Amino acid sequence: MNLYVVGLLVYGVLLLIGFALSMMISTLKCNKTSMSDAIVEGSVWSILPTVLFMVTRWSPYILNVFTQPIQGFSPTLSLDSAQMIGTGYLMMLGSWVMTTRMIHTTEIAVCKPDAAELAKFRDDLEKELKEKEDEKTANLKPT
Repeated sequence: MNLYVVGLLVYGVLLLIGFALSMMISTLKCNKTSMSDAIVEGSVWSILPTVLFMVTRWSPYILNVFTQPIQGFSPTLSLDSAQMIGTGYLMMLGSWVMTTRMIHTTEIAVCKPDAAELAKFRDDLEKELKEKEDEKTANLKPT
């Protein structure tokens, strides 16, 4: 198959993985989700691993850099298997970088409190402060 077609297929699969990862991050961080932010973050997340995949398929020199150490650890491994493992390793490194970015940007985009949450927080805080004040004054009065 053509390199660009395979690249688009890899990008599509990684886009779905990035979308699921972004939804999981926002749910775990603040119990909120946003489909539009998850799609954007998933598409941005999948760019670097896809570019690294295409670069390793395009440049045999870069592919060799990641294939030779694998063949050194396992000399009986075929060249095709070593190339697949080397490409996967490089893509994994790129996805780690993008995951770190995604955690930060997803939290900023999705975990913003809205007006209702801020009002509830303010009311709960005022109620708690009033209870503490009443408890203090009750403890100070002689019995």
